[in-house]
Amino acid sequence: MRWIFEVGDDTELAQSGAAKVLPAHLNATARADLADAGWILWVDADLMVVNHAADIRTFLRSDKDMVLGEDMADLDWLNTGLVACRTSSSWARRMWARVWR
Repeated sequence: MRWIFEVGDDTELAQSGAAKVLPAHLNATARADLADAGWILWVDADLMVVNHAADIRTFLRSDKDMVLGEDMADLDWLNTGLVACRTSSSWARRMWARVWR
């Protein structure tokens, strides 16, 4: 997500291990296409989908900038295995900038 939401030059990001791998797969054109998509979805490899017929777009509400998964355990905890962010959201950009700093 950082490659989509990061604003401006980020020396730490440019020198990271991801910088050696991602540019080959996520060039400027691909980043622009993702930003134009409206939403970007982070899904962990061990995410469990219980209803394959459900359309993910039904969960992406027009009045929200971020949608988070819910943990299925008895506890009512946040599950970061599923995170959807509106790509045009200035709030999401500021929030991710604070997380990465």
